[in-house]
Amino acid sequence: MNTTINKKYFIHFFKPINDIKDFEFMSLEKIDNIEACSIESIYIHDLLDYLEEKDLNKTIRILKSKLIDGGKLYIQGTDIKSASAALLYGQINTIVYKSMIYGIGKKSTYTTSDIKELLLEIDGLKILSINYINASQYYIECVLHE
Repeated sequence: MNTTINKKYFIHFFKPINDIKDFEFMSLEKIDNIEACSIESIYIHDLLDYLEEKDLNKTIRILKSKLIDGGKLYIQGTDIKSASAALLYGQINTIVYKSMIYGIGKKSTYTTSDIKELLLEIDGLKILSINYINASQYYIECVLHE
């Protein structure tokens, strides 16, 4: 196993166009190369939309296992209900909506409540805050306490 040098990772299948300040990109497919209990922060943006629903719990548990005690997990994603309401009320147009919901490779969509319920089922993860960044994006901050 590789020892981590950077203790903050942005994890996804695709490298972002712009760097995420203070976070080093790592493909989800390489997460097994990271030692357990060695990362101080993990940030995921829309990653859950690229997973089959059956893989959500397993993926969050794997990410959790990589965090140090007191480590943070930041989850940002599209809330399907909020995005639909934003479309309905003219806050976003159809093109933006379709890209948010049906973007290349996306396999599912969730509500903020879906993700909250999932996180509450995982021992050791405590939700610190749930916020909305805009009309359709949620941002959840969790901390690991074993």
